[in-house]
Amino acid sequence: MNDLFEAYIGALVVRAARQRGWKARLQSSLPFWEKITIRPDIVIEADGRRIILDTKWKVLSSPRPGMDDLRQMYAYNRFFAAERAFLVYPEVNGLGDHQGCYHDPDRHLGCGLLFVSLFEGKYWRQMRENACSLQ
Repeated sequence: MNDLFEAYIGALVVRAARQRGWKARLQSSLPFWEKITIRPDIVIEADGRRIILDTKWKVLSSPRPGMDDLRQMYAYNRFFAAERAFLVYPEVNGLGDHQGCYHDPDRHLGCGLLFVSLFEGKYWRQMRENACSLQ
């Protein structure tokens, strides 16, 4: 399910970025340690700024990500020279988007949480309409 969620979000972001004249790349990688690379799901470049998105097929009960996910996003911020990174989760439990900043004395870096509804919007309506027309 994680791969499916990542592909779904990636397709939506690439389409939206193209419409706005931004660049969106999926699975960009940089050397990290010895022969290991670091690779966020999505890197967006817009107006001279870089934003990182990393999808997580997890259900959160509160808007507090795990420490491993926060550390991962911090590394993405630093290695990809991005001011902002976002963890993207499926919307469950009525949680709303949330943003926070790292306590980094050298740079102002942030990590946010985005919750994406899987059952609303244009694509869900089209799928419902197509399913109804098959009956």
